[in-house]
Amino acid sequence: MMRAAILGEAGRLSEAIECCRKTINLDPGDGDAHVMLGRLLAMQGKLAEAQICLENVVKQDPEYGEAWSTLSSVYLTQGQFAEAEQSSLQAIRYLPGLAEAYLNLANALLPQGRRDEALAASAKAAELEPNNAMIWCSLGLIQERSENWEKAQDAYKNATKLAPQLSSAQSGLARMYCALGEMSSAEHVLSQALQTQPNDTVLHCSMGAFCESKNDFQKAEKHYRQALSLNPGLVQAWVDLGNAQQNQERYAEAEEAYQEAIRIAPNHAEAHFNLGVLYQRRRLYGQALSSLDCAIEIRPEFVEAHWYKAFVSLLLGDYERGLKEYEWRLRQKANIPRPFIQPVWDGSDLNGRTILVHDEQGYGDTFQFVRYLPLVKARGGRVVFECHAKLSSVLKGVKGYDEIIERVSPHHVPEIAFDTHIHLMSLPRVFGTRLETVPQNVPYLKADPERTQYWRERIEGDRNFKVGLAWSSAGSIRSCSLSNFQPLAEVPGLSLYSLQKGPGSEQADTPPTGMNLIRLDREMDLTERFVDTAALMMNLDLIISVDTSTVHLAGALGRPVWTVLSAFPDWRWTHKGQESPWYPAMRLFRQTESGDWTGVFARVKEALIILLEQRNQ
Repeated sequence: MMRAAILGEAGRLSEAIECCRKTINLDPGDGDAHVMLGRLLAMQGKLAEAQICLENVVKQDPEYGEAWSTLSSVYLTQGQFAEAEQSSLQAIRYLPGLAEAYLNLANALLPQGRRDEALAASAKAAELEPNNAMIWCSLGLIQERSENWEKAQDAYKNATKLAPQLSSAQSGLARMYCALGEMSSAEHVLSQALQTQPNDTVLHCSMGAFCESKNDFQKAEKHYRQALSLNPGLVQAWVDLGNAQQNQERYAEAEEAYQEAIRIAPNHAEAHFNLGVLYQRRRLYGQALSSLDCAIEIRPEFVEAHWYKAFVSLLLGDYERGLKEYEWRLRQKANIPRPFIQPVWDGSDLNGRTILVHDEQGYGDTFQFVRYLPLVKARGGRVVFECHAKLSSVLKGVKGYDEIIERVSPHHVPEIAFDTHIHLMSLPRVFGTRLETVPQNVPYLKADPERTQYWRERIEGDRNFKVGLAWSSAGSIRSCSLSNFQPLAEVPGLSLYSLQKGPGSEQADTPPTGMNLIRLDREMDLTERFVDTAALMMNLDLIISVDTSTVHLAGALGRPVWTVLSAFPDWRWTHKGQESPWYPAMRLFRQTESGDWTGVFARVKEALIILLEQRNQ
């Protein structure tokens, strides 16, 4: 066994494994040889084989603490965190002084969101082995996941002091520099480390992740490939390689990378999840759902897998399954839980109680889902609606609430009395909405009459067909540029008005050649958000926009609106067709290929010409 250990330390894994097998052939009951074999197989990337080997050991000897600890490490590598937790606890039960077991426990608890327990486990490991750099790395990772950047940085620095060549500590330190905005320091740490350790797989993977953070996917891919050339069994490197390739829309290669990760570690939830995302982007929706189901079966609390399953289900029009899964959005990291002590409304009769309905996500989401407020009101209670700051004015005409208040912050509890509450976007689930039963009470939003009259008089001299344009959205994949609208300027009898506000509006300063873009946006919504936009829309003949709050406002007002969609539309537009289940006056124009706005606007131009011909008949 000594020879096997020496060979393993030297990286001669195949020889070390052969050594172990010979020992086991001579003495099949040698537990140490089996544990060593499991460790070596894991190091070689043969995780399924390592798992079977170690599971057999603990089955034969349930009190073998070191075997439990090694098995826990194998489970961790495959992303099986619940199994890793149980194995670590078994190791601690039989070897309460084994720091490695507490370290594994911490790393198993952390991805399950149990940070305080993970921190306690790491602290115990540090108590047992205060000079163990790996333990300081674990403490750093826990603080990192808790977004305590300075504390994480200190822990990683301690680890590098104890073990200057420890690549996981150097990588962690680089991530903390990134989190603190010190990108040059992060790159310096990794570059310096790679100069002295050019064959370190952890450093190559970390440099790959750093390059991905800068959207340099080709350079990231180079580092992931280098890591895999050094150790083809690195599951996470295959997953990361697939991600870099997917970001370059090289889907066939990315699929191969994910499949290789799954071949090495069949229970790697993240590999199945990313494969599901890839299939969705390739419009292979059945395969996407199958992969996401695999990820969830392996890791039932995998929040992003549940959310993505909701997205695909809703995209396909399966609202029964999709809306149920969509509740997982509330557990996403970006979703700050509201600190309410009142229960969440279950849809039952209110019987005079007060309900707080609070909106979420973007302005467009609020415009889309306030249509449900009359249904809430019909359940016999007092409805208080809490909305984004500055939206209360444009929502004055909405029916279904008794009082409207503005949200101060996600952490704020309104100073009103209420008995129950619910997120606005949970109402479709509560009311059992299906694709064919989306409430069609359109228009349910009303523009301010005085501002509508003002804008009518402002543009009454324009006898052309008046079209409002918006080209930039918060999601870059949904956005195009003003120049993409240029073909519309070639259609006679049109007047084009800018509705673009915020980022992207500067493009209106230099419109494409031949486009006479009318700028009113600088005069609009100076004090109350969307009020002038809504009033102007009432005086336009058509709105053409990318997927942004503009189309939801127009749709809620019942105005004719044409929405231009990327090849990867949001779930509410479904995956095919020209009609919207949410807005009867909306027409959808979809990209047939990713990034091809030229084809979309060619069809928009053709449709506009036909519309004008019909109007002039």
